[in-house]
Amino acid sequence: MTRLFLLAALAASTAFSVGLPMRFKMTDFVDRQGFERPVVALRLLVPAGWKTESNIQWNPQAACAGGLVTVSARVTSPDGRLAFEMFPNYIASWGDGFQYAPPPGQGDGCRFHPPFDARQFLGQILVPGFRRGATMKGVDPHPETARVLQQKHQQQARQMGSMAQIRSDAAVARLEVTENGSRFDERITASTFVIIGRDGAGGGVYTSAAESVFAYRAPVGELARYDPIFATIMNSLRVNPAWKIAINRIGMQLAQRTIDAGRVAIQGIMARSQIMSRALSEAGDIQMRTWRNGQQSNDRMAESFSRYIRDVDLFQDSKGGTMEFGAGTQFVWSNGGEEYIATDDSSYDPGASLPGPWNRYEVKRGRQ
Repeated sequence: MTRLFLLAALAASTAFSVGLPMRFKMTDFVDRQGFERPVVALRLLVPAGWKTESNIQWNPQAACAGGLVTVSARVTSPDGRLAFEMFPNYIASWGDGFQYAPPPGQGDGCRFHPPFDARQFLGQILVPGFRRGATMKGVDPHPETARVLQQKHQQQARQMGSMAQIRSDAAVARLEVTENGSRFDERITASTFVIIGRDGAGGGVYTSAAESVFAYRAPVGELARYDPIFATIMNSLRVNPAWKIAINRIGMQLAQRTIDAGRVAIQGIMARSQIMSRALSEAGDIQMRTWRNGQQSNDRMAESFSRYIRDVDLFQDSKGGTMEFGAGTQFVWSNGGEEYIATDDSSYDPGASLPGPWNRYEVKRGRQ
């Protein structure tokens, strides 16, 4: 069997065994609704041959600015045995007494729910809503991610001069899921934060949010075998900084232009194309180039959660470009930032069978 045939077979299978190369491709997930032309919203490193799906949905009539854009994505192995999924962020409001908020689940386009931590979000909201019938095996706290999140929001609060209290949390749910007669082990991650303020009467006002909600699954008893793949996918998440800046800017303008008894609308705001142009300028050439070349992850929560699955190793090429792969990977090759090959075979050379050029990455640091 030639190396080319072997690589083609690997791209169409879920095998990930010591000594066998596995090909990954940096995949774009595109926002086709929000701006004058399609804009890449985020990128993930996905095994070649896997099916990718995404849904980036704009809701300009949302009564709550937090619901302006929702993002979900799913990547699945060709045989359907392995899957990685990214859920939309979840934002809800609450207040002391029903004068501020209606009962949970009711309201005019907004989510209203009492404050929740990560365990409560997973057990009371996500699993009942998206994994009905699944068996919950347990929920594990993840203090490292909670610490990263707490530092992030405390810093943001200081920059804004806010005195609001912030509580952060993170956890991972362990599930068994049955689908089409097959049983799967699944893990779902979530980080949450609650911002606590006061209304004019001194009552509590709460904004709760869940983010970094990722799920990954494999047949029962096989999840650990595929840890390097899922850790690599999760840690590769890169959000387009210009797209994120534009979303935040439009959201702030929507929040300031409340009309029709509390509804916000997109009419009368600066053209979205102009907002994106300014966001590209604000993001800066260096930051955009770093994002496009995939040289660093800008989602620290995803990076922290990837360590729950498995440690990661940092690889660097001769030009200074870096990429992280599941720990235990010995050698990484790249053809310029769009495709990568991970292998444990020191003699493997992709240039012998694939068009290049291919550059070899060297391990820069060991396990985290």
